[in-house]
Amino acid sequence: QMSKLVVSLISAKNLPPADKNGKADPYVWVRLGEEASDNTQQKSKRLNKTLNPEWNEDITIDLSEADLKATLKDLTLHLFVWDYDKLSSDDPLGRFDLELKDVDFSSPITRTDKIKVGSAVISEHPDWAAENKEKCTITYKLSLV
Repeated sequence: QMSKLVVSLISAKNLPPADKNGKADPYVWVRLGEEASDNTQQKSKRLNKTLNPEWNEDITIDLSEADLKATLKDLTLHLFVWDYDKLSSDDPLGRFDLELKDVDFSSPITRTDKIKVGSAVISEHPDWAAENKEKCTITYKLSLV
């Protein structure tokens, strides 16, 4: 009985600069499905002053605990990339949404997907966007255990 979804956050590349120093302090919220609860979402560790974070961190979602109203194949996995700010509220950098209906979970799968960067970020950093918007990616591995 496969009862845990492990999302191994490997890295991201070419994140938008969110801070005055031209860097960001990125972390990821991993959420399974549309409802945010302690059982369906978890936050990665934060890495400081980088646009190319390497988290190498496993986020485990216990499917039996999550009380999912649907089977895994009916759900969407959301990866929300945020920038930590000490003095103000954290800024969203971008997101990637993966519909699990097309994922073959028979063996672990590693993917690199393009992060969808928010329009506010793009208008704030036009130079970055012109060069890097299409190259902003997240790499992760999915396994059912």
